Amino acid sequence: MVRRNALLTGSLLCFGLALWASQHTPESAWAYGGCNPNQSRICAEVTGGGVDLTGWALIGGRAGTPGAIREPAQSATTPNVPAGDPRGEPTWCTAGVCGWAPEEPAEVEAGVPSVTLEDVASFLPSLPDGAMEPGPGVAVRRLPANFISGATEQIVSAPLLDRVAEVRFTPVGFAWETGDGGRVESSSAGKKWAQLRTREFTDTATSHRYQERGWYEVRPTVTFEAAYRFDGAGWTPVGVLDVPAPVINVRVVTVDTRLTRGTCLEFPDDPGCR
Repeated sequence: MVRRNALLTGSLLCFGLALWASQHTPESAWAYGGCNPNQSRICAEVTGGGVDLTGWALIGGRAGTPGAIREPAQSATTPNVPAGDPRGEPTWCTAGVCGWAPEEPAEVEAGVPSVTLEDVASFLPSLPDGAMEPGPGVAVRRLPANFISGATEQIVSAPLLDRVAEVRFTPVGFAWETGDGGRVESSSAGKKWAQLRTREFTDTATSHRYQERGWYEVRPTVTFEAAYRFDGAGWTPVGVLDVPAPVINVRVVTVDTRLTRGTCLEFPDDPGCR
């Protein structure tokens, strides 16, 4: 009986606690149910408590579904070459794409046309939308936002210099202009926390911490090594290209928490679950 009363008392205590930041009350709160382990972990990290926290809310968000947070992706139209780039000044830039030709062009076999970096740039690879965590277009203030590129190696075939050529684009570098003056650079496309087998909101090689709430425009760039060949011959390198990926509009919000007596699957009408 004593154990049962203690459990009951603890449950009622958790149920009665509601941790809301009063300075945010004039703003709208976008409440999530607590049916995601990710949400439980972020609540535990914010509060430092040892109880089962299964409800959370994003303060300063907008009403609606998660999909309403993200604006339609756009393509960048200006180069994202940082000042002091170790590669030096680009050989050329056009329509947001910049290229660096090698100082010494590769030797070309007899009878094979000589191709320039500008020639292969007309074959530009397609870049899918990237991904980010904790949610599409959503980041949490002062906690890591994890960026992932969708770029992969591509081989494009098309007429070049009156012959059919293959151009291979291999991603070798990734960068994200974060919109708040930051820049993330990595040789990796990034992976989701689950793929890395680490806890949510862990710093990664492709993560960034926003310090202030608000809307930010993230401009990703992928660096490709370009090579070409004719008639199935060996690949001839021709330089590297920085290609802008679709822009990501990110809403940075503040996390607030609510304590519940269990999961929202068990108690769907409890605070933070509706």
